[in-house]
Amino acid sequence: MPLVAIHPITGAFTYDPHFTVLTLRAYGRCCERFNWHRWGVVIVPILIFGFGLSQHEAQGTTLAMLVPPVGLLAAWTYYKQGSVNFQIAALLCAGFFLGGLLGAKLATGLSNVLLEKVFGVAMLAIALKMIFAR
Repeated sequence: MPLVAIHPITGAFTYDPHFTVLTLRAYGRCCERFNWHRWGVVIVPILIFGFGLSQHEAQGTTLAMLVPPVGLLAAWTYYKQGSVNFQIAALLCAGFFLGGLLGAKLATGLSNVLLEKVFGVAMLAIALKMIFAR
């Protein structure tokens, strides 16, 4: 199977899912370099429109994707250089842990339609800030 193909008769778009996921990760890393590192703004819409996931699935998948590459290896690298303050990290971790739990409980309790609207308003607010910021 080719990486990406368009059927000559039906015009259907087909792709190798492994290639698409790797491309998505590379795109996300490039966006991060442009300080577009709000992963949800970049990846959630792609997962919804490109992969057909629901809003809940897209947000959950994005969160699951972020944990290993961002947290573990980066922290280990800084730890080896002696650049980790474990007391402050523990406090931040507890706050993120509780905030993530509360946010996830709130988000999963919303209907998909309402969650999409909340996400859309958040994206609109980010866009307006980026457009009108100095």
